[in-house]
Amino acid sequence: MNNQLNKGVIDLFLLLLLKKKDNYGYELTKISAENLNITEGAVYPVLRRLAKMGYLEIYQKVENKREKKFYRLNEKGLQYLEMLLSEWNNIDEAIKKFK
Repeated sequence: MNNQLNKGVIDLFLLLLLKKKDNYGYELTKISAENLNITEGAVYPVLRRLAKMGYLEIYQKVENKREKKFYRLNEKGLQYLEMLLSEWNNIDEAIKKFK
C-alpha cells in the first residue's frame, strides 16, 4: 500500500480490530501485515500513540505461560473510531463520484 495512504488508515484499521476484541501487539501486527501490508515498525508506535491519547487501555495478561500486553478500545476510543469511520465514508463517497 502507498506509504502516505497507509499512514492515513492505520489508526482506523487498528481501532476496528480492537472493536472486535482485545488483542496484543504481535497479533495486531500479524493481522495488519496480512491484510494491509503494514509492518511491525508501524503498528507499535500507533498503538502507543492511541493509548497516550486516551483511546486505548493497556493491561497485562498471561497466555501460554507468557505475559503479554493487551490493548482494549475504551469509550473515548470508540467515539474516535466512529468519527474516523464517518470521515472515511465521506471520502469513499466522494471518490465513488469520480470512478
